[in-house]
Amino acid sequence: MGSSQKVWCQLKQIKNMNTKKIIFYVLVPAFFIIAIGTLFILNRNKKATNNTTVNQDNGIVYYNGQSIQNNPAGSSLEVNNTANEEKIKIKTASGEISVNNFRKNADVIENGAEYFVDKEKYNVFYYSPNNEFAVTLLVNQDIENTRKEAESDFINALGISKEDACRLKIILYVSAALTTNSDLYQNHGLSFCSGSKTFSQ
Repeated sequence: MGSSQKVWCQLKQIKNMNTKKIIFYVLVPAFFIIAIGTLFILNRNKKATNNTTVNQDNGIVYYNGQSIQNNPAGSSLEVNNTANEEKIKIKTASGEISVNNFRKNADVIENGAEYFVDKEKYNVFYYSPNNEFAVTLLVNQDIENTRKEAESDFINALGISKEDACRLKIILYVSAALTTNSDLYQNHGLSFCSGSKTFSQ
């Protein structure tokens, strides 16, 4: 093999090595960055679709642009938050309730909602600007069974009894994005509390 052929072979090997290095050091990390970014965007979009906007006007809470009256119990809920504690205190109209610190692992989105239960059929969040809990049902059929599952997850997440749950300020409704029936996205309350309503389908 002549010297020029040797040089050409060496250059070809270097080129192949450089191509492999570019693939390994540039394309592989870029792929992972794109994948992680896509998952992050999809998760944010899911939250926005499920619960959209939350705001308050003259004492009436609006979810998805529809008014939802507050829990008739009307507890003046105030969370004393210490992020590292296992338990936190919630002040209500009838005294304090000790609950599991749902804020430790909550997923907070831009409007101030803190999601601590996030399932395919429902999610539960604490909305700090209005000092209340909300259960959003993401179904428009088999609503009562889904409601009971969500209620069970809610009291288990907080580590409280049904009696204490009824002392909290909480609303429960079907997402307005899933129904045109205005009754479904009004507050129905916890099924085991006085003043609650049954979903009509």
